[in-house]
Amino acid sequence: MLKDSRNILGLILILAGAFLALEQFGLIPGSARSGLFGALLAIAAIALFSVYFTNTKRWWAAMVGFFISGLAVSSLLSTFMPEVGETLSGPIFLASMSLGFASVYITNREMWWAIIPSGVMLSLAAVSYFESLPGELSFQPAGLLFIGLGLTFMLLSTIKSGGQQLSWGIYPGIPLFIFGLMLALGTEQSWAIVGPLMLIAGGAWLLYSSLRKK
Repeated sequence: MLKDSRNILGLILILAGAFLALEQFGLIPGSARSGLFGALLAIAAIALFSVYFTNTKRWWAAMVGFFISGLAVSSLLSTFMPEVGETLSGPIFLASMSLGFASVYITNREMWWAIIPSGVMLSLAAVSYFESLPGELSFQPAGLLFIGLGLTFMLLSTIKSGGQQLSWGIYPGIPLFIFGLMLALGTEQSWAIVGPLMLIAGGAWLLYSSLRKK
């Protein structure tokens, strides 16, 4: 059954249609609606992972499986642990999207592009988590997005594709990382310190690249 992806898609559509029909006729109590929806999402995620493990060339099944599993966990947390869900539902879903894109690269190393959205989603998950915390933070969470992007591109520079290293990733990676630090610290004093360091680091890297080629 799982060898044909149409079967699993048909099963998911049937479950979704049955849920919508029961909801339209008021046969699902309001208190159970979110829990049942989360359970259906969990079943769909398990089915998609089964499709992937039946044929590991179906990278899309693992990716969508992670997406849906994140939705399922967020929905179930909001239903059964609302206080925890209020803080973690968003970050968990964004982190599941990051895992989904990461699984694309793990499945096929030539699909290096998936590392970029994976890093973006993981960075957004960190931003979402810290912004949901009560109280005032000692840093700006928005800076984590650029720090994460910088680390993502620096990671990309260590990867080879088609026999060639993606060394170009270091050029957007370092400025994004340093800008993220500056934004996260968010004070005039930090700008005065990190700004010159960024120029020095950029110049040092250019000199190093030039000498290495010689």
